[in-house]
Amino acid sequence: MKGYRRTALASVLLFAAAALSLCAIPLIQVDEHGPGLYIVAGLFWGGMLFGLLLFVLASVKFRKHRSLAYERGLVKRQPLPGILTFRAGKRQLALYLILAAGLICIGTDIWLHWAPDYVMFPILSATVIAFVLHCFLDGRNHQVYEKLKEGMKNG
Repeated sequence: MKGYRRTALASVLLFAAAALSLCAIPLIQVDEHGPGLYIVAGLFWGGMLFGLLLFVLASVKFRKHRSLAYERGLVKRQPLPGILTFRAGKRQLALYLILAAGLICIGTDIWLHWAPDYVMFPILSATVIAFVLHCFLDGRNHQVYEKLKEGMKNG
């Protein structure tokens, strides 16, 4: 359980670092071919790639716990991946609101060009982080992890 938790947390932190690197884009636009551009691109793509790799690794590590929880009836099988699943809860509701607001802002900016870059890139970053957390919190592994953690507390 601890190994899964650490791997999953590292994955989310790498995705968050990738998303936060987008906030630096307005600062480096002055020099399009300078080293700043390559640093930000490396942070973004490295965070995305290694975050995905750790996410898959965490899923593989947790496979036996997940199948055991299904066999014992602790958690119902979820046929859809976390990206297509929506759960009710305070954390999930907050993420859905951030995600919806971010998508609305991004969509209206594409259409109306209302916001400068230094406003849009942090909005884009927050939207990406909210999306990653939605996929993580609504995913199968996290649901099983929560049930097992709850069972451990209750004995």
